[in-house]
Amino acid sequence: MLDLETTDICIYDPMGSSYILRVRAIAEKLATCLPDYSPRKYRVHPYQSDLGVQVDSYNCGV
Repeated sequence: MLDLETTDICIYDPMGSSYILRVRAIAEKLATCLPDYSPRKYRVHPYQSDLGVQVDSYNCGV
């Protein structure tokens, strides 16, 4: 998720895996591709949920 007003890039990783390292690198790369009217500096951080880390792979209705 990218928020232009607060200059935050939130990365969501519900399983708490090492995959987040690759996603973080992609998010930082995409931040440089934004239009000129957007801010130039962003803070990349993991999205913190009140629910904690997902411990199963149950997909409801999928």
